[in-house]
Amino acid sequence: MYRITVPASSANMGPGFDSMGVALTLYNTIDFAPAKELSIRVEGECAERIPTTERNLVYATYRRTMEGWGRKAVPVTMVQHNAVPSTRGLGSSSTAIVGGVLMAYAISGRNYDRQEALNIATREEGHPDNVAPAIWGGFTVSFFDGVDTRCIRKDVGEETAFVAMIPEFELSTRRAREVVPKELSRADAVFNHSRTGYLAAAMMMGDVKAAAAAMDDRMHQHQRSALIPGYHEVERAAKAAGAMAVYLSGAGPTMMALVGKAEADGFVKAMEEAVKQLEHRWEIKPLMVCNTGATLENM
Repeated sequence: MYRITVPASSANMGPGFDSMGVALTLYNTIDFAPAKELSIRVEGECAERIPTTERNLVYATYRRTMEGWGRKAVPVTMVQHNAVPSTRGLGSSSTAIVGGVLMAYAISGRNYDRQEALNIATREEGHPDNVAPAIWGGFTVSFFDGVDTRCIRKDVGEETAFVAMIPEFELSTRRAREVVPKELSRADAVFNHSRTGYLAAAMMMGDVKAAAAAMDDRMHQHQRSALIPGYHEVERAAKAAGAMAVYLSGAGPTMMALVGKAEADGFVKAMEEAVKQLEHRWEIKPLMVCNTGATLENM
């Protein structure tokens, strides 16, 4: 019996569209073993909507990875427990893809190679901003060059809490991508490029507070905010409650606030009161950065 644990991830971080992300202390786990027949059980978040057939994303990724290595994908018995909500901008699909790749390493007996796993996962997902932190942990900045995924990562200290503000409604990545402009003005491009560089440099220096100053964006957040009821009210309340920065996590609708660890409890209480006034229910969940990334254990 094996266990795979994959962290949630928060991508983009404002200007780092499709290239930056952090792993978070919220996890999906997969317990599995080789079997004579395929058996899949799903528990936890959105369990009723996740396939328990060969269409299951974990299993499908495992099968494609094995086939890519020229190996036969043997059946497994598998229990998938989800704590990461789906279609909320917290990398739920990436946890499944990474889980499937790691399953292939376990079943095939190959040594787990994070760089190879990242290349495979990026091809499956289409971009590395979520799969990179899910595999490597910490903060990552990465790009796919057509062959390999180039990734640099950095541990993130425990002085900053990443508080996820998760609404009850969903937002599909497809719909969120439709509103992203195909072209940017020179001014907007410079705005984003300058902040992306500053954000990456500050995070690599371990200065999360400095990085927070560069989490504005003109490429996707404003456009996507129109798809999220309560976005501006939550943003204003979070800044009033002391957030260093507020950004849209991935494609949304989850919003992420950076708060000093010592102030996190007070911030959570203030936000829980603030969101009571909104039409939809919002969960305020304080998290930290997970620096370990995905793990594979032989039980």
